[in-house]
Amino acid sequence: MRIYHVAPGNARTVTAFGSSGAEITPIFRNTSGCHVSYLKLTGGGELGLHPAVGEQVFLVLEGEGWVEGETGERVVIQAGEAAF
Repeated sequence: MRIYHVAPGNARTVTAFGSSGAEITPIFRNTSGCHVSYLKLTGGGELGLHPAVGEQVFLVLEGEGWVEGETGERVVIQAGEAAF
């Protein structure tokens, strides 16, 4: 077992695709393509619409917002829910 720490000093600001109020911290990456990151959005922050580079799980720990998939439909998601 390994314990991973989400260190605030490793966060970087995300501005691509019109994103704002977003910071991402890498947690884990392996050679089979599994990447785990912690994404923090400030109130009113937004991660711009972008093509996914692989399968993604978006887990909301606090607050609420919306996610949008291939159909373009926005679906509300809140703390305790995940989108895949």
